[in-house]
Amino acid sequence: MIDMDFKGLEDKFIGTLLGTAIGDTLGVPFEGQIREQIIRYFDDFDEFIDKNHNIFRTYSDDTQLTIHTVKAIIRAGGIEEEILIDEFIKWLNDPPIGAGFGCLSSIRKLSNGIPWKNAASNSGGNGTAMRISPIGLFYSNNIEQLKKAASLNSNITHSHPAAEAGARVVAASIAFLLYKDPNKGFSINE
Repeated sequence: MIDMDFKGLEDKFIGTLLGTAIGDTLGVPFEGQIREQIIRYFDDFDEFIDKNHNIFRTYSDDTQLTIHTVKAIIRAGGIEEEILIDEFIKWLNDPPIGAGFGCLSSIRKLSNGIPWKNAASNSGGNGTAMRISPIGLFYSNNIEQLKKAASLNSNITHSHPAAEAGARVVAASIAFLLYKDPNKGFSINE
């Protein structure tokens, strides 16, 4: 771990959360399309942006649930099951933007009092990895707690092991990169 002042760490937290929202917003118009379809839009990137800047109007449920994960962490001083579930249920009032069926149906079941172990879909979708950045940030200095929190965050809506693995890998990657100097780079062997 490198020595980092609070401002440097704060900037990385803010950058990670803003990057999540910006990446989500840039990706929304292409969600569900295959690579070959997306590539066709970008023969001339500048021309594409000039002609299509209005398609980047909103973020999706990925950013919404990231925000609710942040709120849960702030409320509990970490990840606590009941508070995280409460925040996910509050998301239903946002209203959800572009939510996947598995996630939406799971959280609706939670709002009707069904325990999360029975409410979660068996989806291996990437939604859990998309909302996990706050856990990678908050638990960056405790990998065991990070794994537990990422697993809980995932399993509440997506009980498939692939979804849980994706959430844990993304959270751990964020934690790893948080303490790296972007001017120095890093080795894949680290």
